[in-house]
Amino acid sequence: MDAAPPVSLPDLRPRVRLNAFGGGFGLAGLSGTWTAVSTQLGGPRWAAEALWAVAAVVWLSTLVAYAVRSGGPRRVVADLRDPVLAPFAALVPVTASLLGAHLATLLPTAGAVVVWVSAAVTLAFGAWFTAQTFVEPRELATLHGGHLLPTVAGSFLSGQALAAVGHHTLGAGLVAAGIMFWLLIGAVLLVRFLTGPRLPGALLPTLAIVSAPPAVAGNAWWVVAGARST
Repeated sequence: MDAAPPVSLPDLRPRVRLNAFGGGFGLAGLSGTWTAVSTQLGGPRWAAEALWAVAAVVWLSTLVAYAVRSGGPRRVVADLRDPVLAPFAALVPVTASLLGAHLATLLPTAGAVVVWVSAAVTLAFGAWFTAQTFVEPRELATLHGGHLLPTVAGSFLSGQALAAVGHHTLGAGLVAAGIMFWLLIGAVLLVRFLTGPRLPGALLPTLAIVSAPPAVAGNAWWVVAGARST
């Protein structure tokens, strides 16, 4: 008797969404803080390096998990066009920029390559995302603090990373672009918060992103200007 054909069971694992990349991004920021503590205040260097390693592992594992459990290429394209989820895609190359800038302190050439590639992807995605925002109509309710990520955070952090590997003039230009986008998109978000519908509970954490640009811009300019504490 012939054996029965195998039964294909549906994949019941939860799908990884683009906002999951916030974990690696946050750890990279924390790692940078500890690096500053170790450099400027004499804190333990090993703590900073351990955090950078954890940030890299979390970023890479999230990337692999998303690739495996995203739901396929069509689902990825749908995520990139989703008015709520799409902005979080910027966290992938932005986090890579921060990791590359730190890698450059250990392996200058490899770190610089990572920074350049990540910056190029960040700027390309930011340009595409901005074009899509103007071309495709969207409901006011879909706007949230995450919309600052592709252009504002992308410009600031790419500029910071490029300055960290020696390209200060280009970094300054990107910081200036980030300020411009911050004013433009920030104004749109302010109108949305004042006149639009109530922000859904799931998006309330994105309000923290709205308060972040001053600090992120300051950190970026610190690196661009080559400032040192006294």
